[in-house]
Amino acid sequence: MLKDRPHETRILSDLLTAQVYVAMAPAIVKLMFAVPLGGRLAASGVISIVIGLALQSRLSDLFSRLAVGLEKPNGVGDLLRVEGDIEGTVV
Repeated sequence: MLKDRPHETRILSDLLTAQVYVAMAPAIVKLMFAVPLGGRLAASGVISIVIGLALQSRLSDLFSRLAVGLEKPNGVGDLLRVEGDIEGTVV
């Protein structure tokens, strides 16, 4: 699916790598420092919800751009019409 799309493959690879690092960080902290993580994980969950709600519109725009970038619905030479009166050709 993504064999001929190196940029999109790189984005997905970076997101997966970041997810692995974030998932492993609490386990490493617990093993290395013997720190109880129950309260910290609960607090980080609440903070994540607050930040997610605050950045909701920006995250929506980001994921929309990623979706359009992966699909590439318009190609060179396509005629686009916006708002009825505005039209142009993709170059």
